[in-house]
Amino acid sequence: MKGTLKIAGSLVASLVLLAAIAMLVLSLDSGTAQAQTIYRPDNVTLTPRSGGIVMSWSMTNQVDAIDYYKIRWRELDGDWQQTLFFSSHTHHTIWGLKPETTYEVEVQGWIDDLEGPWSFTASATTPDGPQPPPPPIFRGKDKEVQVPSCG
Repeated sequence: MKGTLKIAGSLVASLVLLAAIAMLVLSLDSGTAQAQTIYRPDNVTLTPRSGGIVMSWSMTNQVDAIDYYKIRWRELDGDWQQTLFFSSHTHHTIWGLKPETTYEVEVQGWIDDLEGPWSFTASATTPDGPQPPPPPIFRGKDKEVQVPSCG
C-alpha cells in the first residue's frame, strides 16, 4: 500500500509540474511571460532658446526599448500642454514659447500602450528675443504631423 501511495503521489506531482510547464509555454507564446518595465526618465536638462526650449534626458535604468515619449510643458502654474514624440531619441525641442517666461517640463516613456512614470519636473526661463518660425507641417492621408526639431 505504501508503494502505491508513493507512486500516486509522484504521479500527481509530475502532472502538476507538467501543467505548470504547459502554462509557461503558452504564456511565452502569447508574449505575456515577461512584463515590461518602464522607468522614470532622469537627468532632464533644459536649454532655453529664443522661442523654445531644447530638452534632453536619459533612461539610465531602462532595459526594454522605448517606442515613443510623451512630453508635456506649461507656464509656471498654468495648464499642461503635451505632444507625442514618436522617436526613441532622448532629446526634443519645444517651439512656440513666449519670451521671458518660465516653463515646467516633464517627459514620459511608452512601450506599446504601456505608459511609464513622468520624469521629475524641470524648469527653465526662455530669453527675450524674436521667435523663430515653427517647424514645417507635413500633411498625410489621415493626419498632420509637425516635424519635431532635434536642435
